[in-house]
Parts: sequence; structure tokens; C-alpha cells
Amino acid sequence: MSPVVSTGVAFFDTTNAKDGGGWCSMGGNRATRFNGFSDLNAGYIWVTNLSMMEFLEQGLSKAAHLRNATFFHLSLTQIANDCGFQQDSSIPSIVEALSGVATHTITIARRCMPGLRILDSLHESVYKFLGLDDYKNDPAIMYQPLFQSAFQENSQVGGSWLQGSDTVRLSMNRVDFAEEVLSYPFPVGAWRDERSDMTADEFINLDVPALACAEVDLKAANNPNLLAFGVQWSGTAVMREWITQPEAAMLKTAGAKIKISNILRGSSVSDGFELPELITNDPLTRSSYSAGLVAESFLHALTSKRYVWNSKNLRNKYFFPARAVYLKAVDRMLSYNLALQMSDRNYIVSSYGLGVVNIQVTEDLYVEAVKDAADLGFAIVASKFRQK
Repeated sequence: MSPVVSTGVAFFDTTNAKDGGGWCSMGGNRATRFNGFSDLNAGYIWVTNLSMMEFLEQGLSKAAHLRNATFFHLSLTQIANDCGFQQDSSIPSIVEALSGVATHTITIARRCMPGLRILDSLHESVYKFLGLDDYKNDPAIMYQPLFQSAFQENSQVGGSWLQGSDTVRLSMNRVDFAEEVLSYPFPVGAWRDERSDMTADEFINLDVPALACAEVDLKAANNPNLLAFGVQWSGTAVMREWITQPEAAMLKTAGAKIKISNILRGSSVSDGFELPELITNDPLTRSSYSAGLVAESFLHALTSKRYVWNSKNLRNKYFFPARAVYLKAVDRMLSYNLALQMSDRNYIVSSYGLGVVNIQVTEDLYVEAVKDAADLGFAIVASKFRQK
């Protein structure tokens, strides 16, 4: 199948797209000026530098050819940072590089999924292509408060900000990490709630997926703040009444005490999910940045909670698939282990998840941090110190 060049990048000069134009590029070609969003060819998809909030406030969601900055889940700013650009870099050069990444990413996605329709963000398009959930028939619908309690979106670690420091974002190879998370068996089928005072080891080693209603004592845990138990980027904590087996394994590794009062036992497990062979079989494609974005979109599609537009009964209108709750816990368990390795080398970890560990580093320690990250297998190191 020949490459399909249909996605470009447009950077508006201001956050108000209706005030003027900016720079745009298609397929990595030389960036050109446009005078307003109406100048952008409606036959293509244009990923813009506008945030989701700015996008919605200006009514741009009605423009079928425009997308916000998080179209690839990773923001355009983060992608530019990964590519080595800084805030004072030339906007045309940034737009050109990002449009090349965008084109390659969509080309790989469409080759992996012939017939893929890009109607929304890439991970939402992947989600719809896979046809993952039937809310009415999913057994998890009966136990939504329990799954909501067990689910955690992200992991932010508390702590003070170091003077003169920067957040350095360390990322594993995204194809490798997504493949590892999705290789874990995840729950399918019916569930039943039962009283149980089993030990943490017994719970972790059950031959079926399960959630546990548990009291967790972090007082005796090693690096309890690093666990980010119930802490999220929004600054709000989650009432952690229920935990999954992967999360119980993570807490036990850290030395936390777990007391179980009852469990929600699943009936069976899947064999895991395999990424498309196109991005896993070829070593060069596997190491491609664009292939990594596609792999992360698969991972995010399978581990995210779902907003149900036409439901009036679900709490907050969100649905928490058992699969997403379980695989998200696997992600947190594996990412915690990566964060722990950096913490053991005396770096301050601020957050982790999806194979990414964010640490705080001063400029004089940046080179040392890069070397330590490379020793641990991190493939991408992004920071404002990168080009200095």
C-alpha cells in the first residue's frame, strides 16, 4: 500500500485561531504562511498547536479538518521537545519536523489498520477501529463503583520543586513498553463478589483476575511517596477501596501492608493483545518514533476509561472496562519499577506512567542523568537542557 499523505501541522500565531494565521506544513515540506484556519485545505487533517480547551472554547470541533494539540495523545510540544527543539526554536522548522512525524505516524497507522478512519484523536480512532466495548452487555457494568475505585489515570509523586531545575522526561521505547503491558492477560467474562480474608500473596496468585477490597498501610513501605497511591495530576486523590492484583504486587514489593476483606472474582482471562506485526517484526520500524506513537495509541485505547455520551445512568457518565482497569494497573506496576530505579540513584521522581518517568534535575547534573537513564534502557531523554 502506498503512503497516504493526508495529515499536516498548523501552528497559529496566537491561542485565538480567529485572530489570524500562522505556519503550516504538509508531509514535512517547507512551512508556509496561512492567514486563517479557512485557508487550510479542508481535504486534509490539520493538527494544530491549540489545547483541547482552546479548541472547544472557539468552536473548532465543528471544523472537521482541524484537531487539537493532543491528537497523538502526546502533545505537539512534547513531540517537539523529543525532537530536540526548544521554546526559542524557529516555528517554521518545528512545524516542518512535526508534519513529517505526523505523516509517517498516520501512514504506519493506516498500514496497520487498513480502512482506519481518522475521525477523532488517533487513540480514539484506534479504539473505534478495534470495536472494543459493548457497554450494555459488559459484565463490568454491574460493578462500576468498584472498578472506578480500582482505576487510576496517572501517578504524580508529591515533593518540592528544586530551584534551577527542569523536568527531564525519560521514555522507554514505546513499542517495547506497549507490547509488554498488552502481553499481560486481562479479564473477560462475568464477575462475582465474595467475602474473603485471603492474604495478599493468595490474592496476587489467584488463577483468575480479581479486585480486592483492601486496607493499605503505607507507613512501613519503602519510598511511600513514590508509590503515588491515589495521587493524580489533577491534584485530587482517589478513594482507594479496591485494588487489582498487579497493584497489590507493586504495593507488596514496596513493603506496604495489605488487609483484604472481600474480593471481586473474575471468571476468565484473555491471552493478551498483540500489536500489529508491522511495528513489531521489523527492528527499524520498531525503533521508529512514529511507530512508537502508534503503539502508544493502541496502549492508550486499551487502558483508558470511556465517556458514554448517550447514558443517563452511569456515574459521571464514565464507564470503566475491566480490561482498562487491569491493564492500567499493569502499566503503573511496570512504570513504578522504572521510577524506583531512578529514585534509587537519588533522582527526584515527579510522575510516571506509560513507560515514562519524569524526574527533576538541575543543569549541572543533566549529563549524569542522561548517562544513568541510558544505563537503564531509556530511549528518549527530553529537557530544555538537551541542546545546551
